[in-house]
Amino acid sequence: MIVSSKEKKTSEKDLKNVKENLEEIIKYLNDRIDIYKSQKTEAAEQIRCMRKFLDDLLNKLEQEILDDLESMQSQLTSKMNTLIQQLKTEAEQIIQLQSEFSKMTQYATELQMYFGLREIEKTTSQAAKCIDTLKSGDNLEETNLEVTISSVLQSILQDVKSYGDININTRQSTLCIKAGRKDQAQNLVPAIPRIEEIKPSMMRTLTIPK
Repeated sequence: MIVSSKEKKTSEKDLKNVKENLEEIIKYLNDRIDIYKSQKTEAAEQIRCMRKFLDDLLNKLEQEILDDLESMQSQLTSKMNTLIQQLKTEAEQIIQLQSEFSKMTQYATELQMYFGLREIEKTTSQAAKCIDTLKSGDNLEETNLEVTISSVLQSILQDVKSYGDININTRQSTLCIKAGRKDQAQNLVPAIPRIEEIKPSMMRTLTIPK
């Protein structure tokens, strides 16, 4: 069976197209692999950026509440130190009076004793009034420093179960390949008719001499 020149050219073109398509698909798949690698790097960077953002935010919030804690502790301490200093002054005056009273009972005259006792009564009365004021006021109340962690932060520990999700999104391929002939396979090998399909036909007429 004779194969025409046109069929040869067509087959050669088909082979070339298939080869180019295969090469294009391989290149496309290798490019996708490189894209996956780039996407992984980008996603990892997003994850690390989020972690840094959270770290920076938590560090900022932590420093703020530590500053508040330091400020409140300083205020309470300063208030107590001021009160202690006042009480120490009162105590020193009482100690001084005790010393003077001891000397007065040994060496003072009755008149000196009289004025001395009046002075002692005045000072002790003032000291007693100061003590009563402390007891009736809020200066001797037990003040305690406490911290209440934000409920939002606590809910993070309870509600957040994962850092995020990794998803695979599919979309239409952007690969362009050359279209092959649908009848390509059939045209490569000519169809051979079945025996019952073969019909005789008149090719030429022979004249036989008498």
